[in-house]
Amino acid sequence: MNNNKSEVGLNPMSPEAWPPAPSVSLPTHHESPPRPFQPISRFAYCLYAVLAAYTLAKFVGLAHRYGIHARQAMWTDSALQSGLMFAGFLILLGWTYRAYSNLSVLGATNLACSPSMAVAYHFVPIAGLIKPFLIYGEIVRATNVTETGRGRMSEWVASAIPALAIWWMTYLFSLVTGILWAAHGQPYLVSPTVLTIVDTIENLAVARAICVMTAQQLNKAFAMGIDRT
Repeated sequence: MNNNKSEVGLNPMSPEAWPPAPSVSLPTHHESPPRPFQPISRFAYCLYAVLAAYTLAKFVGLAHRYGIHARQAMWTDSALQSGLMFAGFLILLGWTYRAYSNLSVLGATNLACSPSMAVAYHFVPIAGLIKPFLIYGEIVRATNVTETGRGRMSEWVASAIPALAIWWMTYLFSLVTGILWAAHGQPYLVSPTVLTIVDTIENLAVARAICVMTAQQLNKAFAMGIDRT
């Protein structure tokens, strides 16, 4: 009798009056399969070839500028250099996407962004002047294979840091020079010879940095037993 009264007196809104929850076995968290290692060697080789062709075109254009047929050759040289520069930029974006995608495969955690954003930062105003080079620095640190301790780099990997710094400074120099030339309609403050030399130094720095990062990713993948094909 007491039990019936207690049941009648229960507040239907209280948890005691609710029916027991059914026991449902929740599915385990589904983890997506790990992203395979993205080959980057071909992108690097293509980039080396384009950089070499672009450097050669710059010197040929410089010779034409001061030569007899300067006016006739100026447009052709400019179009060729622009095409090579655009092709090199596209190849660099492809290499960046694949190299940054490989970081998680190689065990890197707490990455600054996604592979897509690593590419998109190249097109973001203001941030595009700094962020891409910070991303390349992250690739350098994450692909280090030295076993001398956390946070320390091998001498070969550490050599990529000065290459990135030179790449960044020469890139900014060429960018500012290009803006000044476009504003004045002719070479301004900096002669074409100086700009050609700076562009050559930039190309060498790009090739060095990409070479180190590509080789280190392949070496680390080999050390971890990851298929690199």
